[in-house]
Amino acid sequence: MKSGHRVLLIIVLAAISGFIFNQFYTSGIRWPLLLPEGLLSSGEQENAVYIISADSLYFYLNEQRVMVIDLRPAEDFRLDH
Repeated sequence: MKSGHRVLLIIVLAAISGFIFNQFYTSGIRWPLLLPEGLLSSGEQENAVYIISADSLYFYLNEQRVMVIDLRPAEDFRLDH
């Protein structure tokens, strides 16, 4: 039983450490992107982050209804472009 508690404690501490590390690491995923949509706001925001499909992205780009921001480091961006 003790080993089960230790494993659970290690998993919980690792998850908490990972979330905290992401907040201070320059390429980390920030809290607003980890939270479910609409958790912090009561209505739809103009600058909200939405996850959409590639097909929808193509449609929105043609209609000029979306701004795409690439959050990858510059080195990773240069590999694809």
